[in-house]
Amino acid sequence: MINIVQGSSLDDSTIAILAAQKAKATKNLTTAPMWFAMWTGVDPVVAIPAIAARLAEIKADGNETLFAMRFITALVGGRREAAARAKPIERSSI
Repeated sequence: MINIVQGSSLDDSTIAILAAQKAKATKNLTTAPMWFAMWTGVDPVVAIPAIAARLAEIKADGNETLFAMRFITALVGGRREAAARAKPIERSSI
């Protein structure tokens, strides 16, 4: 999902709007971290506080850790990916 959207001709602001909407609306703890990673890659100043708030809302034991691990993996890639999956954060935007 991330690769398709990021590989499209959409500009960063459009990706940020889409990812923010999906990240906020998605209750699924498997797909929401991917949307947050995509959002973080294009708008970290807004996305990072939003993911911190989302993590604080998670009540079930261990689910916040699993959510965070899925977010990080979607953001930087896993063992099998050669590169980051989400767009790299530009230093000027932090």
